[in-house]
Amino acid sequence: LMGGRMAKIDDYLTIPECAELLGCDQSTVWRWVQSGKIATVEKFGRTLIHRKHCKRPAHKDERGAVHFGKKKSEAKP
Repeated sequence: LMGGRMAKIDDYLTIPECAELLGCDQSTVWRWVQSGKIATVEKFGRTLIHRKHCKRPAHKDERGAVHFGKKKSEAKP
């Protein structure tokens, strides 16, 4: 149960779907998963990410302030 209801398959994303949604490479999402920054579940014989967990993890800047989203070094010109 998630939020008092049964989660359904449409509530989950594959690694490639999450990467596309976040605008990053699949290998980046896998690194976040392996480091525990994004939670996954094993369902239907696949590694899936619940939609609410498909977001960029927080990171700290050079001064130690916490930010969400892309780091300045990742931003496209």
